[in-house]
Amino acid sequence: MSYLFKERCVSTAEELHSFVAADCPAISNGYTITCTPTTSGVDMTFYDPATATTINHSITPSLIDCPDLIADAIELSWMVAGVWVAAWSFRELYKLVRS
Repeated sequence: MSYLFKERCVSTAEELHSFVAADCPAISNGYTITCTPTTSGVDMTFYDPATATTINHSITPSLIDCPDLIADAIELSWMVAGVWVAAWSFRELYKLVRS
């Protein structure tokens, strides 16, 4: 099963966790943030340099299934066929009116 992350499909949950950790901001509201991927999610470490305190937090990203791309391809194929039929119909109608 593949999972969706920022309009990209990743093949495993562990790979998703790596992408989420890599997308982690380095600094936010004065805190230095470090993100580390784990098998169950992402461990976030917030460090406040002003007070020298560290806060640890674990998150589990939502596992959103990737859309079925084959269904989109079939739908697109039918739309292309419809355009061809419409163009052929207009051409035949033009020939009929012209003669």
